[in-house]
Amino acid sequence: MGVNTPTIEEMRAETNWPILKTYLQTDKISFEDLELPCAVCCDTISVEDGDAHRATIFPCGHIFGKSCIEVAFNKESTLRPVCFTCREDLAHPQCPHMHHGLPMPCSKEELDTIPPVLAKEGLISSSCIPCLAENTAVELTARILKSTTADGQFRMGLSCTCGDRTRNLIPAGCNPEVSFECRAPEELFPFLEQYEEDRYERAYWFDKTPNVKWRFFMWKVARTQPTFQEYVDYVFFAEGERVQGMSLEELRDEFESKLRVRSSPCATPVKSIPVKSILEIYQELADSDEDDDDEDEDEDDDYDDYYDSYGDEYYSSRYEE
Repeated sequence: MGVNTPTIEEMRAETNWPILKTYLQTDKISFEDLELPCAVCCDTISVEDGDAHRATIFPCGHIFGKSCIEVAFNKESTLRPVCFTCREDLAHPQCPHMHHGLPMPCSKEELDTIPPVLAKEGLISSSCIPCLAENTAVELTARILKSTTADGQFRMGLSCTCGDRTRNLIPAGCNPEVSFECRAPEELFPFLEQYEEDRYERAYWFDKTPNVKWRFFMWKVARTQPTFQEYVDYVFFAEGERVQGMSLEELRDEFESKLRVRSSPCATPVKSIPVKSILEIYQELADSDEDDDDEDEDEDDDYDDYYDSYGDEYYSSRYEE
């Protein structure tokens, strides 16, 4: 018993993509011959670019009209994200979004732009493009958040633009208005390359592929203001005789007046040096004493030398007018 050969009318109305693709590749029919019915509304669907009811291919290979898909699976829909015909699951495995299908090619040269269907080793991407870009941006930010230049005065961040959405991953304390663009660090190249591989892997179905742009930038780290307790530690350490008779209220007034001077637009810029608390200085000196117990007689001289080389410069740059 021979195999039934489909008629021209049947080939023109074929809505299973792998079969229809074969007909088009072998010139059994042309794009102009197509009269594809939408199984949802029964109207004829178009393959023309921009048509509201354009033929759309689900990852399972079944073809439906774009407008019917959009109405059935809009944001308010409670329908499960499955194919109307075969009930194949169309959700991305690792994000809450559904794959809404790809527009059917409208020329013979574009036939191979559609990935293999799920029954032919095709795969729905783990995430949609916006979620993939978002996840990649978060991972990149986690890796570069602590990146600094050699002197520790700059930090790095990034922004990700996906379609019409831009996500700026800017940690607290960064002023993007004074940031400047820079190249991506070399250690991040593997992650960007992996993103591109995931995005363009031929076997994967993405619902759309908007142009995703990464922008890396750096900004100057804002210097933190000293606390009142740090100031009290400093003045009793460096100016004990002067402040011995002062009350806490007087010390606070003096502290706040110095902060006002420092924050004034006319204040003279001071040299930026590493921030270190008085307790850290004490700890370093204590550690030094433990390593060299036989030189206790030189302790005072060592302490003065340390203060002369570091403490005076540090505190004077932070507190003096």
